[in-house]
Amino acid sequence: MHRHKIFLVFLLIVLFLCAAGTKITSCWRTVILRVDGKERVLITSARTVKELLAKEKVFLRQEDRVEPTLDSPLVHGMLVKVKRAVPVYLVEGEKKRLLYTAAGTVEEFLCQSGLRLQGEDRVEPAPEAPIRKGMIIILTRVTYRFTEEVRELPCSVVEKEDPMVEKGLTRILQEGEKGQEKIVWQLVWENEKVVAWRMVERKVLKEPKPRLVGVGVMQLASRGRVPFRFKKVLQMEATAYTWTGQRTATGITPRRGVVAVDPAVIPLGSRLYVEGYGYATAADTGGDIVGNRIDLFMESLADAVRWGRRRVKVYFLD
Repeated sequence: MHRHKIFLVFLLIVLFLCAAGTKITSCWRTVILRVDGKERVLITSARTVKELLAKEKVFLRQEDRVEPTLDSPLVHGMLVKVKRAVPVYLVEGEKKRLLYTAAGTVEEFLCQSGLRLQGEDRVEPAPEAPIRKGMIIILTRVTYRFTEEVRELPCSVVEKEDPMVEKGLTRILQEGEKGQEKIVWQLVWENEKVVAWRMVERKVLKEPKPRLVGVGVMQLASRGRVPFRFKKVLQMEATAYTWTGQRTATGITPRRGVVAVDPAVIPLGSRLYVEGYGYATAADTGGDIVGNRIDLFMESLADAVRWGRRRVKVYFLD
């Protein structure tokens, strides 16, 4: 209302001067200039909006908004509006930029900046929020990408009783083969960072082949045409020793048929049959005899040296 009163006053002055015969050239125009909501009524000889602002020392940033446009010709009664751009901070992931805008809302600012929301993109504050000086606008770009991965499929182990193998031992009946599978993942990216993923496809390229193992169940053997029964068999590393003048760990004098063992593997007192050696009793121990090791007593050093070190089957007798 105040603006209209001012304008009418100036208009009456102009009409009065005209009526009084004062010569007023057509180069003078009466306009209203509004800068950030503050208005002034001006009589100016400027021919365009740009000239008017220059005369009034209204300096512009590139981002300031002027209506009508700067090259628009001035006419009597025209309203020229200038909206100053304010600084805002735009955050995209790890990037933060200081920008100036004269937009009215967050959505308008994004459009002017060429940053339209697409798909599941998000912005904070909401698109309809009014722009404020110093506002922080967080833009999250959400994209989906796909990647493929080829994995090995382990082969399973299938055991079956094998009457051709002594109890305690096994043999490979069929070697296994690993398989392959292809997995397609959907990755969810937010501003160049993966935030979630899910499997969208899984396809077996090659089926794995199981490994077949024969588990020994045979408990009857013979040596020199003499059969004997046993509880189990172990593959062991056998060495030899001879008389050192000391008794065994069980207190007896060592003799052929006495063997040193690890009691955690073969309890002392166990009756054994050692392949290549014969019947034996676990009656001694040794500092180096640990795990699947056995030390066989020989009558002489020469016999012990001849035996050396070898792999043998050790039968646990009933």
